[in-house]
Amino acid sequence: RIAKLKNFPHMGAPLQAVVAVPNDYRYLVCGNYLAFYRCEDGQVLINRILYGRRNYLKILFGDLTDEHEQ
Repeated sequence: RIAKLKNFPHMGAPLQAVVAVPNDYRYLVCGNYLAFYRCEDGQVLINRILYGRRNYLKILFGDLTDEHEQ
């Protein structure tokens, strides 16, 4: 699925759909993993790939998610 991002860079969901922290990241579910990426200047930049059962919001944003949910 990651290879398809080259032709379809917006096929992943916006990360803002699941967290109220302003960001320009998108994510793509790839089996048990989540690929987090940005589209910049016509390129797809993959920033992280994390196991889906981990607390990926805390890993990516730390305590910011707690502050924005209150």
